[in-house]
Amino acid sequence: MTIAVLLGRVLPADAATAAQKCSATEAKSAGKSAQKQLACVAKATGAGVGVDAPCSAAAAAKLTAAFAKAEAAGGCLVSGEVGQVAGLIGGLMQTATEVVASGIAADRRKCAASKLGIAGKAAYGWLNCHAKALGRGLATDVACLDAVQAKLDAALAAAEHRLVCMTQGDAPAMQQAVAAATADILDVIL
Repeated sequence: MTIAVLLGRVLPADAATAAQKCSATEAKSAGKSAQKQLACVAKATGAGVGVDAPCSAAAAAKLTAAFAKAEAAGGCLVSGEVGQVAGLIGGLMQTATEVVASGIAADRRKCAASKLGIAGKAAYGWLNCHAKALGRGLATDVACLDAVQAKLDAALAAAEHRLVCMTQGDAPAMQQAVAAATADILDVIL
């Protein structure tokens, strides 16, 4: 019997294609949802209001639909984990918000909103790097991950340079929050 290896999991060769496709779809969908939900939080933070429930609900609904479609196609390594993934995205939203401590002044809220949007793009970028590799049955391209991290670092530094921020130098904490959420999401779907 031939086998394929998918991030430490050994699969029968005939199941690898379906499993790879499902895992890739789930990883990419989780990344899109994290980006969209952090964009909802960023918009609300910038305006100094609560998160728009329809905005957040729309992103969550798309995540649920994408997971359901992937699982309906069959071959997934794990099924029924969308709730766990949604919870991890919610945790990322909370942690990222705590990292940037928005403050009361409008200029500080604008900085926090910018950083939250940047974190969402990084979450999508990292999960998309993994999705590309999963879909092909390959190891994740480290250069892809490094490129996302470099963009995260540069964008956070630029935000701190051009905006009045309540917190400075929080790139390592933001990287940690996004990286931890990404790893946790991958652990759940794989």
